[in-house]
Amino acid sequence: MTIVSVPARVPAGVDRLDVLVDGQPVGDLHLRLCTACERAVIEHIRIDRHYRGRGLARRLVEAATEGRRSWLWSTTEIADNASAAGFAAAGIWPGPPQPQWCAHMRAADDLMP
Repeated sequence: MTIVSVPARVPAGVDRLDVLVDGQPVGDLHLRLCTACERAVIEHIRIDRHYRGRGLARRLVEAATEGRRSWLWSTTEIADNASAAGFAAAGIWPGPPQPQWCAHMRAADDLMP
């Protein structure tokens, strides 16, 4: 298992972490990071159905929050399905499911191609 970081094209834009198993992508996490505000929003997390239950989503969240535990974290709304509910109930999400985008993140939307 390998986690690969794909940085945002603009500051406070959407970063992505990909999780690879045997060199093949099996999941990803999309997030916004604002170093100026020390704020982060996890916008999306996805693990292929055949790879769920192996701790890969937990590892993506750990990689995202590494070195940024003191930041203000939030997430977008958590999907209403058994898999997402179990993940949320495990206490893995670093913040409330109400995104708290900063002005820099909102401005980045205007800069992204």
